[in-house]
Amino acid sequence: SECGIANGKTCSLTTLNLEGNQGIGPTGTAAFMSHIATNTCLTDLNIGSCQACQFGWSFGIKNLAMCLKENKTLKSLNFSNNRISINQFDHYQIFADICDALKQSNIQQISFSHNNLHERGGTLIANAVAESTTITSLALSDCNIEFNAALALSASIVMRQTSNHPIDTLDLTRNSFFANDNALKAISGAIFTKGQSIRKLLLGGGN
Repeated sequence: SECGIANGKTCSLTTLNLEGNQGIGPTGTAAFMSHIATNTCLTDLNIGSCQACQFGWSFGIKNLAMCLKENKTLKSLNFSNNRISINQFDHYQIFADICDALKQSNIQQISFSHNNLHERGGTLIANAVAESTTITSLALSDCNIEFNAALALSASIVMRQTSNHPIDTLDLTRNSFFANDNALKAISGAIFTKGQSIRKLLLGGGN
């Protein structure tokens, strides 16, 4: 809770793993993120596979955007496999808000793996990465990222690797752009830019 105080006592919890607790759902995610927004001690949060967007409901991820705008302590966030689907309902606009918040946050490690980001969502996260100075680890495996999003991500990688704030770890396994030679050339060109290196790279899988 706020300022690390819970039940009248100081809370020093820095790492919390809730992965796989599917009963949390959209309602639990919304409530939880509203409290995390004002927490000042938690640095690592894994809330993957918690059904945050069950049945397409989006109020859980709305509060995720709010949390990222307000919280300046969180450094690592795993939000993988939570049924975000960019082409469904209002998920695109909310994910755009999340990506805008990421640009100004202090997040260093972020995972949206196993969510249906598709081309538009992939492009949004690519733009966020380009403007961020803190994100060093990005996991987007199995996100149905397509050709144009791969090109946008390639451009973002070039920008970051030739800046003073390079990306260290990149996971793009099992995405649909692997079937396109031009997308692969763009990604390859970005990875081998004459700048600082990506130290951990995961590619391949899928088609």
